[in-house]
Amino acid sequence: MILHCVFCSFRGDTHQTERQAVLTDLSGFTLGLEGVLGFDHGPNADFEGKSPKFTDGFVIRFADRRALAAYADHPTHKALGAKLCDLCEGGADGIMVVDLVCDDVQSGRGPALQVLPDPTSRADQIAQLFKDSFTDSEGAEEGAVIHDLARDLLTTTPKDDLRVFVAEADGTLRGCAIFTRLRFAKDPRTAFLLSPMAVATTSQGQGIGQALIRHALEVLQAEGVDVAVTYGDPRFYGRVGFEPVTTDTVPAPLPLNMPEGWIAQSLTDAPLTPLVGPSLCAPALDRPDIW
Repeated sequence: MILHCVFCSFRGDTHQTERQAVLTDLSGFTLGLEGVLGFDHGPNADFEGKSPKFTDGFVIRFADRRALAAYADHPTHKALGAKLCDLCEGGADGIMVVDLVCDDVQSGRGPALQVLPDPTSRADQIAQLFKDSFTDSEGAEEGAVIHDLARDLLTTTPKDDLRVFVAEADGTLRGCAIFTRLRFAKDPRTAFLLSPMAVATTSQGQGIGQALIRHALEVLQAEGVDVAVTYGDPRFYGRVGFEPVTTDTVPAPLPLNMPEGWIAQSLTDAPLTPLVGPSLCAPALDRPDIW
């Protein structure tokens, strides 16, 4: 991970609304980019009295150098950067940038990401994570539904059709993403469906979910999987490469209640072309009420 730290020396004659506007625009633009794990900004409190020159700053968490390079080269970044310079003392000279390369796992500051070789042995713990997370966000009824779904997937899906990725730190399960094989009757390509996934409530907003999905997709790609599919919020999953598709391109196993949430991506160099169905999901997912 790279922490892109930017410190600004705003001119005294600039209004707070001008400063806030450009930082808000930067945040909105940046968080929509692939590989961005977070964006935080605020005034410089300078508690130690060592940086009085800088009035404000922001920190962007990038998954890797490629994500940082894409941000730096983007025309919207360049336009907003020019606005930022116009508000600072001496233009670009009133801005300092520091890029910190952080190894989250080895430093102990972030969660370890891994695929579980025997997820069934931790079915109860993983199901509880899903229950707690979805109860907090969607209510007790939804929490119970997702708890049972996760446990059924872990205990009934054949091992070759199941990939379970987790994020852990300090002996605590922070996140989990469950992938199961999605078969297409008349198509030789290999596809996996991400559903469900969750991050512990106390660990949300730290980029763990995106980092976990990226790790999972890299592992699946290395394994030779051709297509990844999921059913969820296009805004969130779009940050890790998923794009909306129709059921003509990726036939769904069951009718979709929210077709706008049907999204997929190619894990190969080739673009995603229509998969030839019908499709067949894991038995635990073969329930119309969750589609």
